[in-house]
Amino acid sequence: MQRKSTFLYLLVFFLTACSGNSRVETVDVKTTVMGVLTRQVEDWNRGSVKDFMAGYWQNDSLKFVSGGSVTYGWQETLDRYLNRYDTAEKMGQLTFDDVHIRVLGRDTAIADGRWALGYPDRPGSEGRFTLLFQRIGGQWRIVYDHTSLKQAV
Repeated sequence: MQRKSTFLYLLVFFLTACSGNSRVETVDVKTTVMGVLTRQVEDWNRGSVKDFMAGYWQNDSLKFVSGGSVTYGWQETLDRYLNRYDTAEKMGQLTFDDVHIRVLGRDTAIADGRWALGYPDRPGSEGRFTLLFQRIGGQWRIVYDHTSLKQAV
């Protein structure tokens, strides 16, 4: 009887310890992913598209979906941004809000939220984003980006 209760005690202790670690890891992942997004906003608002792109997976398999088109690859995505936002004035001021992050696995998370670009001299634009993050080489990077523009009604 003593052996059975010791086993049950150890089993409960192990399961509690494991579930506690996964909660801690989930919080750590969410904090890290939010840090990537915060850094992107800071880099964008400094006028640096190249630094903004540091949040993305630097690989030909990166997928960026926006405006009815699909762009594959980190360099191609950078070129797309640079073509549209070749000056800090065109970039405006970026904000992310209503951000939700869900940890899907040890090395995968998804983030969605609202983005907005503001300009001092003209109307801005806004929309929604969904980003798939993966931990690659110990770093959390965006491997898939679907960004939509809110259409005027």
